[in-house]
Amino acid sequence: MQKESGIDSGRRSVWYDLELAAASDSALRQILHWSTLMYPHMLLEDVANRVIPYRGYGDRQINIRLVPQNERIEDLLAGALDQNRDLSDAVSGFCRRCLTNVMLYSRDAYEIVYQPNSDDDRELGTLSFLRIPPRSLTIGPSRIGQRLPRQIARDMGVPDKIRLPHDRLIIFEPPPRVRALLPRTLERLAALSEAALPHFAIENLRPDAKRVPFDVRQFSRATDLAIATAAREIGWTGRAIYGFGEARVVEHYWWYREFAFERFLIELREGFLSQLNEGLRRIGARYGFEGQLAIEGLPSLADVDDAQQHLFAGDRSLTEINSAFKWR
Repeated sequence: MQKESGIDSGRRSVWYDLELAAASDSALRQILHWSTLMYPHMLLEDVANRVIPYRGYGDRQINIRLVPQNERIEDLLAGALDQNRDLSDAVSGFCRRCLTNVMLYSRDAYEIVYQPNSDDDRELGTLSFLRIPPRSLTIGPSRIGQRLPRQIARDMGVPDKIRLPHDRLIIFEPPPRVRALLPRTLERLAALSEAALPHFAIENLRPDAKRVPFDVRQFSRATDLAIATAAREIGWTGRAIYGFGEARVVEHYWWYREFAFERFLIELREGFLSQLNEGLRRIGARYGFEGQLAIEGLPSLADVDDAQQHLFAGDRSLTEINSAFKWR
């Protein structure tokens, strides 16, 4: 089960209110602001909803399982991830939340806390993944720790620097290719959200206003181009909010963008799974088991490569090309 509340039994890291921390951290304040704006919020929602969809793709069903199967470990892990007894739902929900945080903060870290039911540490008890506040984790050449804002540490009566054991952490980070893309994409989308409609255009709606000439079509087209440019590196289409869709661009380019975004989602998902399995190896070393999580039924990078190859060659219909990516 996940907790975000102060100091818990067995926990070494400390959770605190991010809004309080943002008062003395301008970068955190900016990120929290971005998350409330229209286009960044839409992108975060789309990543969460599509990285592990709530429905299957095409004729395939999504299946998340522990290999080899171990029901006791599955129950333990499901409870740690999402307070859910179903492993597939627990992993899916945790993945969506975790990657939303990774998108925003470029890192999402958790402390593994073991609470055995007996004096034997190897006896299965309860397992918790406790989130560490964003931007508080410090990673050095030989040690990892948490640095709290000084005022918050004083108010809570805890040290402002806490050393954390490496083998009790799971750290999620974006793949190297997309790491630099995330902050600048969010920053561009945030800027577009702030200027969603010119102030004078809104004033034009008042009955007594002195109207300023404003061409809605030209503004819509300019907005389309700006959204397309802002998210070009990850392929996101902005849900065609103003009409950036197949009616506005050639069909070939629309699907080129869709497959680029699918590649981005797969890279995020595969990075998440690899890092979660690294945490599972640490848990297994304590409880004496070996196992890895596997996600089946979702498109792979090979599927994207194949789709793009046929899209460029023009040797298959779009229906055939898109078959691996269709929603059920």
